Amino acid sequence: MPRGSVQRRDVLAGMAAGAALVGLRPRIALADNGTRHEVMTPSAVAARARRDLGPGTVHTDSPFRVVGFRLPRGAKHVRVRTSSDGETWTDWRTLRPAGDAGEAPDREAGEDTPETARVTEPLSVPRSEWIEVRDVELEDLEIHLVDDTGEDVPVRPRAAGDEPSIISRSQWGAPSSTSPASRLTRARSVIVHHTATNGDYSPSEVNAIVRSFHRYHTQSLGWSDIGYQYLVDKFGNIYEGRGGHAAGAHVRGFNSETVGISLIGDFNGRSATEDSWRALAEAAGWQCAVHRIDPRGDLALLSRGGDRFVSGAQAPGPAVRGHTDLGSTSCPGSQVHSRLDDLRERVIEDAESRASAAQLGQAARPSNELDSTVERIDSRAPTAVGLAAAAHAWAHTPTLVIASGDDFADALCGGALAAAEDAPLLLVPEGGPSNWLKGEILGLGAERVLVLGGSAAIDEGADADFGEHGATVERIYGADRFETAVEIARRIGAPTGEVAICLGRHEEFDRAWPDALSAAALAAAPRPVPTLLAREDRVPDATLDALEELDVSTAILIGGEAALQASVEEELAGAGVSTTRLAGEDRYGTSRAVLLEALSRFDGGDGSVVAAPGRSYPEAVVAGALAAHEGAGVLLVPSHDLEDESSEVLGDVDRGFLVADPSEVSEQVREQLVEFIE
Repeated sequence: MPRGSVQRRDVLAGMAAGAALVGLRPRIALADNGTRHEVMTPSAVAARARRDLGPGTVHTDSPFRVVGFRLPRGAKHVRVRTSSDGETWTDWRTLRPAGDAGEAPDREAGEDTPETARVTEPLSVPRSEWIEVRDVELEDLEIHLVDDTGEDVPVRPRAAGDEPSIISRSQWGAPSSTSPASRLTRARSVIVHHTATNGDYSPSEVNAIVRSFHRYHTQSLGWSDIGYQYLVDKFGNIYEGRGGHAAGAHVRGFNSETVGISLIGDFNGRSATEDSWRALAEAAGWQCAVHRIDPRGDLALLSRGGDRFVSGAQAPGPAVRGHTDLGSTSCPGSQVHSRLDDLRERVIEDAESRASAAQLGQAARPSNELDSTVERIDSRAPTAVGLAAAAHAWAHTPTLVIASGDDFADALCGGALAAAEDAPLLLVPEGGPSNWLKGEILGLGAERVLVLGGSAAIDEGADADFGEHGATVERIYGADRFETAVEIARRIGAPTGEVAICLGRHEEFDRAWPDALSAAALAAAPRPVPTLLAREDRVPDATLDALEELDVSTAILIGGEAALQASVEEELAGAGVSTTRLAGEDRYGTSRAVLLEALSRFDGGDGSVVAAPGRSYPEAVVAGALAAHEGAGVLLVPSHDLEDESSEVLGDVDRGFLVADPSEVSEQVREQLVEFIE
């Protein structure tokens, strides 16, 4: 029967009657941002099937703009087209499971499940009410539909010469209940995508399209957030997806070291607009500057297991490349992929201009992004905080310093060693790094790995793991933390004839480490001052022997007599070593005193500071290494309110970092740091 011979009112009446007779309804959920997510079970699909219009045709109760399917077991794909009126249809499109299409989280990220593994990639279409499928029986499919009922202010098409507009998550209407994604600790490459969806949208529809993608990714696919870090519309606007420091779900096997930027539209048969091309280059250039990616270079990415590269395989290619270079897909479309050389040239120009304006790795951002004097570096996992710092400061490093993230003892003086080696300090679990963490560490390209502590601190299996990848491994440790500090000091030497002496052990865990970590500010000075440890009331023999061996004339005691008693000064004097003391009324006051002394030792120019929480040692350990690399001092800060005395210390400082998750140090403290520095 010809399609046009069926009257619309008859079709709708028949469908409604059939649904009422069967009594089946789809599962519908309405989000707080106006998006409507509907799941039609196979039974509900069968109830709405219109076999008089063809074997695979179904009418939905309500319109939708995004459609996807859960395929039956054994099905590899489904072909689909849609219509708003049952008469005029879109072109046929083939949909595969999202994981097979390559746009998915890494398997170890835990964002998808076996239940969502058979759900296809989403298809964005003009608002439709009719679906026709091929290659799979209609009644075997579960259909996922997303529509958006929110009211939107149209995005403004860019005028020539405008700066790119970053449309934030709150502006496009991301729900506040989105689950946090894992951290992107270090990006090494930018991956270009297209959404492979309808490109005939107006400025008033774009926010709704992005919300619909978010809804499908989180509800149908079960991901923690929208898959891309950023999206770009044809009008030249950039949309914040997960953001540049959250691991994406855009290229399975490579999400932990890439940023995904997707053009909204299908570019297999149509070209990107000049506005979108310009915005794509600016977004990619911005992320190259933020992550210190050289867009001119080639590099090999390490696969964590994808649809094209097995786990452990190397994927060589340009730093800015297309999704098809890493997965079995045509994404980002032939018309975009054929122009990637041109895109890279634009990215190079943009990244270089941004990098020239950047200080301390803080790349210039598009016009409405936060331009802060103090940049926050955070990670939810203690063993990842060092990687987060490395991502901001070291593109590649020949040397790594590794210490236990479970016990601070061997890491107490690690900041001094990292300063001497100009290396990041990374914390790993006692059993050694996980496969994910190992991959991130190896991705830094280190040829030497210095491990602080014996096998009781970090399992010896880690040595073999790094050795298998060509890195030489050296362990630095003594019989206890005091002797480990001596071993580190021997490697650094005492070029000024000084050492810092800090409390090395206390029965109260929280009192045993702050002063030693404040001393990292002195290790970061141009002529480093190594750190040795003492007990509250005496100096261990290993420390006394080191003072003589290193020809030390002055010991700088860190902390008041509540930390190091007068008997320590007397014992040092008896060994022929003069003493001076840097102390405050508490750990924060002591940290300020050490910072002032450290800043006085830098050669001219304004100072820099790396702030870290005074109650969380992993961040403070890492801060020392970062400070040394950046020629900065270290300042321990409280969680919620910065003391007014800090303004005096920070008066000669012009920039800084805050190495802390917001749960450890509040945004109020970061804002106070900005105020005191400016």
